[in-house]
Amino acid sequence: MDGVVTGQAGQAAAGQAVEEGAGYRLVPGWGVTRPAGFRAAGLHCGIKRRKPDLGWIVADEPCVAAGVYTQNRVHAPCVDLTRAAIQRA
Repeated sequence: MDGVVTGQAGQAAAGQAVEEGAGYRLVPGWGVTRPAGFRAAGLHCGIKRRKPDLGWIVADEPCVAAGVYTQNRVHAPCVDLTRAAIQRA
């Protein structure tokens, strides 16, 4: 699974210093892939105009999963899919 992460997120993932944004701080070498056995990637698929807008996290081995979901009656189908998958596990 080789994705391309661009911009500040890509710089941080590569261990390069990045500027702080409004309300967040990117720390080089830290993130969802810091724990051994996890990989992540992101790309631009056209949902947003110019930013990476699709991302995923993959565990190399089976692991425990949890989720916090919206209570909004209007939500994307992926919310139903992941909610059901976690309930089955």
